[in-house]
Amino acid sequence: MKPSQFIPSSIMILFLAGTSLAAPLTFAAPPTLRAETTATPEATPAPLASATPEPQADESTAVTASSAFAVVDVAARIRENLMTDQPTLKLIAMGSAIFLYPEPTTKSTKIRLTNENVRKLNELIVLDEITSPGGTPFYHVRAAFSQDTGYVLVKDARASRLEGKGEPGFAKIEAAACALLVTPEEKAPVLAKECEHLVRILGELDGYYYVITEAGNFGYVLPAQLTRVSLEEVNDRIARAEAPAVKKTMNDPMTEASAANAAKMLRAGTDSAAVHYWTTAEAHVAQQGWLKKATIAMLSVTTGSETTPIGYEGIAFRTCPEVPMLEQGESLQRGLDFNLHGSLYSDSPITSVSAEMVPVSDTGAAIRQSVTFLPTQNITAYSLTSRDQESLDKKFDIRKLRAGQYHFTLTATSVSNPEPVTLVSVDCGIVSMKKPTLTRNKFDDNYLDALEFFQGDTSAFLFPYYIGDGRGIGTDPFWRDAHLVRSDLGRVHVNAVPNFETAYHYLNNTYVRVSLMNTRTGKLMVGHTMLLDDLMDKCATYVPRFQSNLEYLSHHTLGTAADVNDNMFPNANIPRNHDLIGGEVRNHLVYNGIQTDEKGTRYYDFTYDGSYPARYKAVPTTIINYLLYELAFYRAGFEWGFYYETTCDAMHFMLTENDKNRHMHTDIGLRKVYEYIDPDWVYVPTPSPAPAPSLTPKMNTTPTPKGAQTPAPSPTPAPTPTK
Repeated sequence: MKPSQFIPSSIMILFLAGTSLAAPLTFAAPPTLRAETTATPEATPAPLASATPEPQADESTAVTASSAFAVVDVAARIRENLMTDQPTLKLIAMGSAIFLYPEPTTKSTKIRLTNENVRKLNELIVLDEITSPGGTPFYHVRAAFSQDTGYVLVKDARASRLEGKGEPGFAKIEAAACALLVTPEEKAPVLAKECEHLVRILGELDGYYYVITEAGNFGYVLPAQLTRVSLEEVNDRIARAEAPAVKKTMNDPMTEASAANAAKMLRAGTDSAAVHYWTTAEAHVAQQGWLKKATIAMLSVTTGSETTPIGYEGIAFRTCPEVPMLEQGESLQRGLDFNLHGSLYSDSPITSVSAEMVPVSDTGAAIRQSVTFLPTQNITAYSLTSRDQESLDKKFDIRKLRAGQYHFTLTATSVSNPEPVTLVSVDCGIVSMKKPTLTRNKFDDNYLDALEFFQGDTSAFLFPYYIGDGRGIGTDPFWRDAHLVRSDLGRVHVNAVPNFETAYHYLNNTYVRVSLMNTRTGKLMVGHTMLLDDLMDKCATYVPRFQSNLEYLSHHTLGTAADVNDNMFPNANIPRNHDLIGGEVRNHLVYNGIQTDEKGTRYYDFTYDGSYPARYKAVPTTIINYLLYELAFYRAGFEWGFYYETTCDAMHFMLTENDKNRHMHTDIGLRKVYEYIDPDWVYVPTPSPAPAPSLTPKMNTTPTPKGAQTPAPSPTPAPTPTK
């Protein structure tokens, strides 16, 4: 069993074992020096200089092993930023211009307050109402878009745009990476991304909540990204954060891996020195789920993993086990790019990262590329494939280099290391080949998943190919004839036939009913019982191509993936569809268990009380692919593109990438059904004719429409005990 399959359960066991002393698992923002900044200076307005700084650690508690880390008083930060001493908040507005008096008197010099963070909002939070010695009423206020405080005349106050809209209160961030937006719009610039935080909801505007986070940030978020909590729950979390056992371990990096230390790290929480240290085991800088990833890293080491943290001493480089860095003497194929993966961790702000490929003979073309950062950006962790900063991987392109011998180097500088530090230095060759051959460098961090699925047989999924138009490719005809066959869902890899046939069986033998509840009128429109297959409008399997970025192989090429209902918008490959689908399923779809209709048909019964307008066969399109995955593809061993960390591709069901166990994770998983009507179905192969040889490369293979396939012989089910 892979560590990724069993370690998440171990995390929960460890946490439950220590809940009496536990700090919450989702406390505070990660230390600013641990992860790369999430927005560029051009896209992200700078915070106001007058913002209240976060509490600093005492010298006695500073972690000497890493000068980049300072302990955060989590409880104090929650109290201050979420104003937990005020159960309800009064909001006012001041028009386009806000002037604050430093004292409750008009004789003091007023200061103009400028909102440089969010748009469409100039609200103030009333902290108190005070009457000056002269009898003039003032509001003591704090800005809802910064940490600035002051006084305004009561007579100048206007009604807030947020007042009375939505349901103010406290919540926790449910989304793995919650984007705080400048405006309440889907394509608005992102102020910050946070996870594992508490927030205070001030109101609602244009369908978005406006929130203050415990880290002191502000912005608009989608309601689906939050789960409501009570003030009592917030105070309980503050109390646990103040527990002596938790405070004692906050500054301990826990460099020794053990189950006991993993439990301590869970109790210490996200802002602990241990999480700061153990996230440096990540080959790609963690942008979300810090506590979970740090715990998995520690438990992986206890089970034999050699991927240990590299820490923040000097400038260190963590290579990627899935897409390794160039090795000494390695040969590259001429005309193909080489993807650079891995991350740098530094004890001071990184100022540059450079890669170069230079001919050994010093004659001929060379490639030299760099990314640079300002010290004020405070980037001490950087991924070569960064999505938030300029990506060195995207800039470094060797496709035009001629065949020959080259020297590759990767270097970096930082504030404390102004001279380049060499991280990688190897000799390699570029060779001409008649046709390119697939290598692990063309797998987007999922080569090891594919290797496991094919039981170590690389000939089953590494093959020569022909470059076609756009992202399309032509697979080697001999490989294709030896490994691709027909299934009831389309053309697939012969190793994947059991999974696809199992999914097909569930689709055509599982019944579901979705009733619609109108929350405004209280009227329930009872749905009708239908086959799960009735909800699948389209299905495409084998499509030889690269991903849309042209850098990595699409697993449709291997015949191990299916795109289902790509014509329904929520299934489009758009990151924010994760919040749309997740919010709909998590907050508006209720599973009522197994029921029996008037005809005696047993079905899975659901009630939907949301308002998403698009429907297919009277079922909201936001929940259709969830139902197909939950009741068919998940049972057949598929993973789901909904659970991608950096995007959301809900049409994509696959066998050789991602981790199907994410469906069960308590923080992101949507699983609702744990008992099934029928026992697990087992595919039993029957003899079928060998595929006819096809020696002509197919350069522009298109998806096979549902219903147009040649059906495989009917398999014989072999019942197993019900889960």
